[in-house]
Amino acid sequence: MRKIIFCLLLVSICFACGKKEKPPVTVNPFVTNNIPAKKNHVKIIRVAIAPYHEIDSATTALIAKEFEDFYINVKTLILPRKIMSDSLLANSLTRYNANKILNHLALIKPNEVNYILAITDDRIAACGDSIHETGVAGLGNRPGTCSVVSTAALKNKLTDSTQFTPRLIKATMHEMGHNFGLFHCKNKKDKKCLMRDAGGTIKTLDEEDVHLCDKCVDLLKKKGINVRKKNK
Repeated sequence: MRKIIFCLLLVSICFACGKKEKPPVTVNPFVTNNIPAKKNHVKIIRVAIAPYHEIDSATTALIAKEFEDFYINVKTLILPRKIMSDSLLANSLTRYNANKILNHLALIKPNEVNYILAITDDRIAACGDSIHETGVAGLGNRPGTCSVVSTAALKNKLTDSTQFTPRLIKATMHEMGHNFGLFHCKNKKDKKCLMRDAGGTIKTLDEEDVHLCDKCVDLLKKKGINVRKKNK
């Protein structure tokens, strides 16, 4: 009887030793409930800067840097410098028609960019028709893909040389803000927002900062355009 019990025990031990253990279950940290985790992809917004007439490389480089410092996902491309065509002149022949310039920019905008910003030292005017002209520092479609800024208008009533560069930065960002879909800012709690309506005066531009109010920042974020936190 003892021999029979011993044989049964020996057989059970052999089966136990021969049984393979199941490998431990590993959990993929990137998978939850069998659904792959989604990565946050930030859309890159590409802006071409088109210099005209005597606008030098230092000016375009400055604007490009300011845009990329101000916005998280904006990248710039500087185009070769060109001369304004006489076909873009306003009716007075003393200024260029900003509306015509925007139409021209739409035709030459590189396919690889989302927006194009022209910088010129020529005077420009907003022309609602072929007769009436209103001198402006800049003009941008809202929303749209094209905008233009004149450095000539920004040099009016300078009290010192340090005023020009902030004016240029704010003017270019203002017009590009229109391209991004922003209207003139009416946030009464933040009068430093660069999207305020200048009302045809350079004084308002000087009072603003290189800054967007929280409301404008939120509107841009909904459109996939992100402003750096230092702006607040």
